[in-house]
Amino acid sequence: MNILRFFKATPTPLIGIDIGFSAIKLLSLSKVTTGYKIESYQIEPLPLNSVVEKNIKSVTEVSKSIYQALMKAKTEIRCVACAVPGASVVTRIIQTDASYNDEQINEQINVEAHQYLPIPLEEVYYDFTILGPLKNHSTLKEVYLAAARQESVDSRVAAMTEAGLKTTIVDIESLAVERAFSLIAKQLPFLGKTPIVALIDIGEMITTTHVFKKGRSIYSRDQVFGENKGTESETVVKQIIHALQLFRSSSEEEQIDCIVLAGGGSLLKGLLSLTQEKTGIQTLIINPFLNMAISEKVEKTSLFSNSTRMLTCLGLALRTFDGQTD
Repeated sequence: MNILRFFKATPTPLIGIDIGFSAIKLLSLSKVTTGYKIESYQIEPLPLNSVVEKNIKSVTEVSKSIYQALMKAKTEIRCVACAVPGASVVTRIIQTDASYNDEQINEQINVEAHQYLPIPLEEVYYDFTILGPLKNHSTLKEVYLAAARQESVDSRVAAMTEAGLKTTIVDIESLAVERAFSLIAKQLPFLGKTPIVALIDIGEMITTTHVFKKGRSIYSRDQVFGENKGTESETVVKQIIHALQLFRSSSEEEQIDCIVLAGGGSLLKGLLSLTQEKTGIQTLIINPFLNMAISEKVEKTSLFSNSTRMLTCLGLALRTFDGQTD
């Protein structure tokens, strides 16, 4: 397995499975006339320390939790899309001859990998997508290259396999969130304007700041704090302000038009209003499953109470519709 399907379309019924610090999240979707329908959903706890800092430490324990989630979700789908964390992925924008096809680009990467990647090519799996012509250079085009450490991928594939599943797609968490954001963006209160949106995903141990412009990710960064690291809203707001300062210091963009809070930590008491007060930026919590049809076998109360935790999983489940138009 040399090339992962970070970008290549593989339209087939899939389950999105997100492996978190303390739980497995599972989701599958179908399309109906009104949009999407949630066909299966489950959150299953993980044994303590089976996943540490987003690295799987016990494939067997993780696979058991995946299997339990699968049984409780009552889905017959056995193909999976999962994701590796951003910390295990290296991304680069490279230049190739404008006439190159995918096979020729692949050959160039193999020959010139040492120029692009800080780790040997034999220690990673990689994929690429063509961005388009290089500005002011008609003979060149830009290619987005993503390479993931093999151990991060292999451990996830092994856990899926032990649970009786076939890993069809290995994605990148940040790309999955971007895909989910395409649905969230439709709920934002900006008429006739293209906002710059900061999505703050407050997890159990890690908080990831994503910044989107015109619906595309322009920034993503992890910080070691979360709902277990600072359970007081005041502490979390200080970290959010720091996260926004880090973005401004590393980007030409300065104006954040809206903050969207996500993850389990987004539900901390008073966090929503305090974030808006301290930042002076409109702050929202959005349910990504709003207006979706829901199967009768899905427990709605649990689904909606955990909706803000499900962005990565939603983005993975959406890979079912690769290459399809709305």
